Amino acid sequence: MGVSSDTFSSPRQGSKAVAQQPPRQSWPHWRFTPDTKAGELGGFLIRAGLEASRATGYDLVFVLGHPGYYQKHGFVVAGINGFEAPYPIAPEHAGAWMVQELRPGMIGKVCGRVICADSLMDPKHWRE
Repeated sequence: MGVSSDTFSSPRQGSKAVAQQPPRQSWPHWRFTPDTKAGELGGFLIRAGLEASRATGYDLVFVLGHPGYYQKHGFVVAGINGFEAPYPIAPEHAGAWMVQELRPGMIGKVCGRVICADSLMDPKHWRE
C-alpha cells in the first residue's frame, strides 16, 4: 500500500509578474492511501482546496501526483501547457505535473517555470 501526498501552497511564476497575486498561503500537507482516494474523502478535500484557492483569488493550481486520479478532478498536464516544474521531472513521469485553471483563459496566457512556496522548493519533494 503506497501513500501519496497532496500539498496546497502558493506558487510564483519565475521572475515574471502575473497580474496581482494574493497573499502567500500554505495549505496543510494531506496524505491519502490509495483506498482513501478511491473513496470520496480525497475528492472532497481536493474540491474544498480548489474552492478555497479560488475564493482567495488564485488563478492556477498545480499538483504533482497521479495523472489518472487528478485528471478526474479537472487537472491537465502542465508541461505541455507551458508550465515548467520547479525541478526536473523524469520524462516517464512528466504527466504527473499538472495544472488546473481557477480563472478561465489563464492557460495559454501565462507560462514559465513555477516556483513553489519555500517549504516545497527542496529537490527532495520532486523526486520519486
